[in-house]
Amino acid sequence: MTQTQSYRLSFSRFSPSLSVISFTATEALNTAYRLDIELTSADADLPLSSYINQAAKFTVTPVSSDVLGLIEGMIAPQALKEWSGIITSCEKLSVSADETRYRMVLEPRIAALKHHRTSRLFQNQNIPDIISSLLKHHGFAGVDF
Repeated sequence: MTQTQSYRLSFSRFSPSLSVISFTATEALNTAYRLDIELTSADADLPLSSYINQAAKFTVTPVSSDVLGLIEGMIAPQALKEWSGIITSCEKLSVSADETRYRMVLEPRIAALKHHRTSRLFQNQNIPDIISSLLKHHGFAGVDF
């Protein structure tokens, strides 16, 4: 029987030793998803500010291959659910002798736009063109929208 952690937070630029303790996912229509993830690490001094706005993926996978009735040597369990986005918040929750608890928030990249406030006047443009212009201004490419 192959044992793996059911929940995994991975980063494109970092590979910290983090274990997921718990998470809360909030999803609704017309609302960006939000994952509040509590983690533990032996490292008490993670550079939290370097995680902000970094690409990350949260994956939920079956606990073991036996859960899906797979035979040893066959295909490994596939992810049941994945969320990709950026880390929008990090904090250290507690420190003990052997571990440190952290909380990170994962949201879609577009959630970062809520921190930008500007005032602009658009003339002779339709709504799709205005939205496209704003998204491109903030670094989104055509494949993103």
